[in-house]
Amino acid sequence: MVTRRAPRAAAPRIGARRVAELCAELKLPSALEHEQPWQQVLWLALPRLFPMRLWRQVPGKHKVERGGVMRGAPPGAADLTGDVIGTGRRIELEVKFAGAPLRPAQRRWLTERAADGCVTVVVDYDPRADLAENLRVAAGLVAVALLTPPAADTPARALELVAGGRP
Repeated sequence: MVTRRAPRAAAPRIGARRVAELCAELKLPSALEHEQPWQQVLWLALPRLFPMRLWRQVPGKHKVERGGVMRGAPPGAADLTGDVIGTGRRIELEVKFAGAPLRPAQRRWLTERAADGCVTVVVDYDPRADLAENLRVAAGLVAVALLTPPAADTPARALELVAGGRP
C-alpha cells in the first residue's frame, strides 16, 4: 500500500508528548530547510516509534577511493529502505520536501514495490509546520501503511495507490 500525502486529519495521530520527547532526546531543531536533514530525522526517529530498521539507499554509480565504480540502488529507488521487524515485510520511504513531486522513476519504483507487498510511503515535509508536527504526520502515515495488509492485487491497483486514488 502506498500512502501519498494524505490530508493531515486522515492519518492517525502519534501522541504530541511522545514526539516532543523524541525530538528532545535526539536534540532535533524546530524546523528544517532541506530534504536531506528530513531524511536523517526520519532515519533516526521512525525506528524509535515503530519496530523497523531503516537505512539510506544511494542510487546510481559512485567512484570508489581505491579506483573503480560502485553501483548503488537503481534509479528511482526510495530514499530510505529497511524491514518491519517480525513481519518479513520490507519498507520503502520516499522522502520529499515542500511538496516536491515524484519523478516517474520514483513512482515506478514505489508501484513495483507495493505490488510486491512492500510497505511504501511518501513522506513530505511541510515547511509551514514545525518539525514535531511534520514528524507526527509522518508517523501517522507510516502507521496507516503498516496496518494495511500487503497488496494482493495487480500493479495497476498499486499505481492507483501511489497516485492517491487519482487516475
